[in-house]
Amino acid sequence: MEEMPCSRVVLLVQLMIISLIINSAASESYSSMIRSHRKAAYAAFFVALLWYNLEDIQQPLPLIFTIFFPAAMQKEIHMTRPVRNYKWKDGKTLSLGDVSLVMGILNVTPDSFSDGGLWNTKEHAMSHMKDMAADGAAMIDVGAESTRPGHTELTAEEETARLMQLLPLLLDASSVPISIDSYHYETMEKALSAGAHMVNDVWGFQYDDGSMAAVTAAYGVPAILMHNQNDTVYEGDIISSMKSFFDRTLSIAFAAGVKEENIILDPGIGFGKTGEQNIEVLARLDELTQAYPYPWLLGVSRKRFIGTILDLPAEERDEGTAAVNLWGIEKGCTLFRVHDVKTTAREVKMWDALRKQARLQHGESNCWPKGSL
Repeated sequence: MEEMPCSRVVLLVQLMIISLIINSAASESYSSMIRSHRKAAYAAFFVALLWYNLEDIQQPLPLIFTIFFPAAMQKEIHMTRPVRNYKWKDGKTLSLGDVSLVMGILNVTPDSFSDGGLWNTKEHAMSHMKDMAADGAAMIDVGAESTRPGHTELTAEEETARLMQLLPLLLDASSVPISIDSYHYETMEKALSAGAHMVNDVWGFQYDDGSMAAVTAAYGVPAILMHNQNDTVYEGDIISSMKSFFDRTLSIAFAAGVKEENIILDPGIGFGKTGEQNIEVLARLDELTQAYPYPWLLGVSRKRFIGTILDLPAEERDEGTAAVNLWGIEKGCTLFRVHDVKTTAREVKMWDALRKQARLQHGESNCWPKGSL
């Protein structure tokens, strides 16, 4: 058997080293760019080895690598979802991370885009809340002001008055934690003092001078902090811009004394984004979930970009919503805010079961690796 020419040895060794370095980097960084570069390196290595083997098919070691390295391209990237365990004074609990959970939407508004006017009476609100909990909602998100595109803004006083007509009754009757969807710190303080369990701020602590963050810290509750902006103009890369927003949100939170374990993030799909931008953010969502190791909520239920793609009205977008939510699971999201709780709860439970079995077949014990800050 002839010896391998030195130039080929050097080429193969260099390509092997590059492949291993990029593979190692990909295990640390889950960005699309790193993954594509890793695959490119494997492909280059494969082509070089194949070229060598075609000239001398009797060389056994390169032939083995020719078979082995392309198989490594199929290695699955396993997303990590941070684990959080919350317990409140009234005995209610919420565990995030191990399984995908559903947040049921309870709009007590007359003008929300999908269900405005359906649940804004005491009887209807109570009935719908109990139904969602029975259908599998791990928590209920109560909103008294519509934040749909073109909505009419309420003053804090107006929002508080509408919310507090129903909230005490809902809190007494609920079997699961209740979050409050509001960006007014005055409304949030009233709600938390009444016993609400969580903050859901669509402006990510950036609507005011830090008062919402201060209220959150004072009550020691978890907060869902969403990306938002007033227009759809982004200078440069949209994900980079969103990272700058979240960096500022986290700075405000920590300066106010909000505990790191009480932070949950939300990419704000449908807020300050065009339909095309929503799709781009969803496609690159793992760049955010991996850059910020917090639980992530995804709220896409019945939104306009789904209707545009499917050419369907809001009330017929639940299947499209489900598809996006399953995509969100794969990208590392934990909590899913929806109108159709029953269907979503079943879908995410089934998807988690499939993922768990896939992980077991790969010799890993948990559906999702546990991690915490």
